[in-house]
Amino acid sequence: QGDSWCAYWATMLGDIVYEGRFPLGRTGSCDVLLQRGKDRGWLTKVPAVGDLYLLLRSPVDAHHTGIVVGLNGNTFEEISGNTNEDGSSNGIGVFRKERPITDSTIFIHYDRVAS
Repeated sequence: QGDSWCAYWATMLGDIVYEGRFPLGRTGSCDVLLQRGKDRGWLTKVPAVGDLYLLLRSPVDAHHTGIVVGLNGNTFEEISGNTNEDGSSNGIGVFRKERPITDSTIFIHYDRVAS
């Protein structure tokens, strides 16, 4: 209780899909995901379905993540854990939402081929 779990949720799903070999690995930290995306050259401002997204407080501080499931011009549809219906990044469950693409949103377009 009290721990953020959006990154745990997103990377667990990745591990399920990639049978334990998710290219970004398992982590509970959005900052670790941000750094792994930077290290691999996978960060982009242009989303694609299947990408992870990160909400940034600064270029080195990410505070929420989830999975891009749809694109609608200047917004994207996402599913994320540790959220709620009011839009907060900390919450009670897993929800599907539409979010704007802003300067504080970055996407991780990871290698889709399992290693």
